[in-house]
Amino acid sequence: MILKLKNTLKFKFIFIAVLLSANILLQFIPLINVIGYEISAINGIFLFFLGGIYTIHFYKKDNSKNIKVIISENFSIYILLLFIPIVISLTSTYLFQKCPVLEGLGFYFVITIPSLIIGIFFGGFISQVFKKYFYIGYIIFFLIMCFIPVFEIFFYPQIYFYSPIIGFFSGTIYDEDITISSTLFLYRFLNIAFFMILYYLSYYCNKGKHKNLKIILFIFVSIIIFLLKPQIGFSTSVDRLESELGGKIETEHFTTIYCKAITDEEITNLCLLQEFYYEDIKNLLKDEPKEKIISFIFSTGEQKRELFGSNVANVAKPWSNQIYLNFDSYDQSLKHELAHIFSANYGFSIFKMSGGFNPAMLEGFAMAIENEYDYNSVHYIAAVAFHNGYKIEIENLFSGFNFFGSVSSLSYIYSGSFVKFLMDNYGIEKIKEVYGKLEFENIYKKSLDSLFYEYEKFISNVKVDSNVHLANIYFGRKPIFQKICPRYTANRLKDANDFFSNGFYEDAFEIYDEIYSYTESYSSLIGKVNCLVKLNKNQSAFSVLVNEIPKFENTSYYYYFELLLGDICVRNSNFALADSIYKVIVLQNPNITYFLNASTKNKLLSIDTNLILKYVLGSNYDKYQILKKLNQSEVFIPSIPLLVELSESLKENVDDLFSFLKDRIEVNNYVSSHSAFYISKYALRKSKYNVAVFYANESMKYYSNESFYEILKYNLNKTNWLVYNSEKIRKNLKVIRK
Repeated sequence: MILKLKNTLKFKFIFIAVLLSANILLQFIPLINVIGYEISAINGIFLFFLGGIYTIHFYKKDNSKNIKVIISENFSIYILLLFIPIVISLTSTYLFQKCPVLEGLGFYFVITIPSLIIGIFFGGFISQVFKKYFYIGYIIFFLIMCFIPVFEIFFYPQIYFYSPIIGFFSGTIYDEDITISSTLFLYRFLNIAFFMILYYLSYYCNKGKHKNLKIILFIFVSIIIFLLKPQIGFSTSVDRLESELGGKIETEHFTTIYCKAITDEEITNLCLLQEFYYEDIKNLLKDEPKEKIISFIFSTGEQKRELFGSNVANVAKPWSNQIYLNFDSYDQSLKHELAHIFSANYGFSIFKMSGGFNPAMLEGFAMAIENEYDYNSVHYIAAVAFHNGYKIEIENLFSGFNFFGSVSSLSYIYSGSFVKFLMDNYGIEKIKEVYGKLEFENIYKKSLDSLFYEYEKFISNVKVDSNVHLANIYFGRKPIFQKICPRYTANRLKDANDFFSNGFYEDAFEIYDEIYSYTESYSSLIGKVNCLVKLNKNQSAFSVLVNEIPKFENTSYYYYFELLLGDICVRNSNFALADSIYKVIVLQNPNITYFLNASTKNKLLSIDTNLILKYVLGSNYDKYQILKKLNQSEVFIPSIPLLVELSESLKENVDDLFSFLKDRIEVNNYVSSHSAFYISKYALRKSKYNVAVFYANESMKYYSNESFYEILKYNLNKTNWLVYNSEKIRKNLKVIRK
């Protein structure tokens, strides 16, 4: 008796020690060292597994007991298992980040606690099914349950999944905005109900003559539930996606499934662009996919989040030959995602991805093919980073998952520039080979260190005519692992933004202020200042911004705050200070967008203080009319891209705009070249090919560097290709469903 008691105590001690040690170690990992979704999901896995094993242990000793007796006899241990993770996590949160804990506790309640309950009943079910090899049976079924989400992600379009073990996983793309939804609540309730019913059916079957029905029952019901998941919103099949989006159209190389809210003209232009990029990448790689590419086009980010799992990021699934894009940003990433599809021919494993699933090679290949980042080549932007102290050791970048240890833009740019360097200097065939194998030394007969040395020498000799401000714009950000309370910030910002958009500015201000007190995030500061502006507390807005803006120096957000500060000075009729701020931004020239905005506002201010006041206070329509009047007699070139952008947002008559701009753009410097380039791209989106070709040619009359020349030339080639091929593609468009 004493020996049995000692064994039991030893078993309990082992369980407690394992869970305690694991949670202490987890506190040294960023994002996991605070109470929230991540720690709840990880402990959901631990407690599901340990809860089941613990239950089996006591069933094995006496299988006559039912689950109620086992829970009753071990209630204190189950409670202790639940309390260990939450106590450690709350302590870590208080010591390291001091994030608010209410939402984190909610995740623990919805994810972790049900996982333990489900594990207990699942362990009881296994104990009824198997008379021997309890633990092996439990581990086998546990692994099957772990594998099912992989099966869903592989065969279904989604990147998210619902699982009894961890409740919900948002996908392979990090999403700060995960909330406890009614769908998750319902799913966890059904999980608990299913496993309780499963246990009791197996328990009573054990007393009757139908013992063999237990496994059959479990498998049959599980298959039924899996098949029904798309119908009840717990997964997304292709059929569901097609039904929800509604539109379907085919071209030579694509089947495009799109939201019917997108107009015929818009979807046709997208189809044309898809065919151009397909041809372009095919010519570069001398290869192409073996089947038609399927592209899913969502009208809004929220629609994409609900059906796919990510509201912002555009994504490709090389193994299924599918891409998923938001319509409002497709032109920014379409070529990049298609490059991922083409890379499947050289990929590793059934997922057809880079060797070892290495993210630097995966994204570097696509960036090298795309070769454009905010109107510059990847080599140019990499050189900007290099010459301004933003450096990464390439050998580390291509090792493991170090890609995520730096600012994302820095990782993308350096990996893309390095892969393009290998393409240009060693040929396209070798990069195809190294993509799937990641064996640099075997393929290039040189170590990665040696290749990096060659690359560093190359990139150090790339001339850049920019300054540190451009580098700060692109790379002056924190990696996700260094952010403070990222999920809390994202979710509370969503609440604040909803209040702001509905006109409840005081309520929104309180939330923004609360967020900023914890995180000092730029989004919450922007929110605070904009709320004060809406409440006509312009002097308070000025004071807040002046006090806080030094904290953002040398970051990408600093220049936005400068521009905002200038606008607030205009609102306060402090025109002299506004003028000096706008001039500083022009001199800094962080990027073309800020330069154009600051230059235009400075121009309006120099004409009439009332004019700049009307512009800053006015609606988009007011701004459009002011800029149109500004360019009536004499063109102010920096304002032209802003005029075009406003025209597009207001859906002004395209022909009227182009008629107004005709013969007004004389290209003789970078700004005028960029303006002509911008008009060309807009005309292309509106299928005004003659206008697009004209301005594409005009834009090339001046270029400041080889990098921009590459972009201008590529735009001209794209425009000419669409002019010559659009009619043929349009004739062969096959509309399957509108």
